[in-house]
Amino acid sequence: MPTSSEIVTQDFYGKAVEMHERNGALWFTSEQAATVLGATDRRAVAKLFRLHKSELTEGTEYAYANLAVVTSGEQSSPQVRRVLCLSMQGVEFFALLVRGEEGKRARRWVLDLRASLRAKEKVIADPVKLMAKLRDLEAQLVEAHARHRDDLKATVTQLLESNAVMASALGSALASRRHQIARERALRAELDIGQKLFPYGQDGTAQDSDDEGPKAVNRINGN
Repeated sequence: MPTSSEIVTQDFYGKAVEMHERNGALWFTSEQAATVLGATDRRAVAKLFRLHKSELTEGTEYAYANLAVVTSGEQSSPQVRRVLCLSMQGVEFFALLVRGEEGKRARRWVLDLRASLRAKEKVIADPVKLMAKLRDLEAQLVEAHARHRDDLKATVTQLLESNAVMASALGSALASRRHQIARERALRAELDIGQKLFPYGQDGTAQDSDDEGPKAVNRINGN
């Protein structure tokens, strides 16, 4: 069994309880289990363990195991020995056997510790779920952008077609107006020429400019 583990400290009603964390699981030495269970010392836990060992399952995934842990010595030369360690499941099992206030405190503390660990696991798992949700949102945004782009393209096409129809109608109207203006100018020119060739007064009689009319009449009469 590997000896590398991380020490996790939790407060037990004002007392520090050190646990060994390995592969995400917490393990209690008999000394620390005695603190939680309200026992006098680790020998009381060992005695309780011998009485109920047949009810427990051995193994690092289960209630108890003989783990190699650092127990004493300087940090530069730690001493390692195999000791009995209880998992949270094992401590919880023994807490059910303890009567009185000590048992209640132990059971309540273990339940709170489990809830705290579950909350931490949820926090660790949430980023994974968040990333998956972000990827889904990104895909939805890309799809919405594609739909919006297609809709915008169709709208622009319709506007261009409408502008083309309006431009064609406006061009036809301008051409018709220019043609009408040209006809009016031509009619006015024809009227001007007619008035010069056949001048009439306001009473409808022809007028001769510079008294040419009377003179022409006298010539006709021989005067």
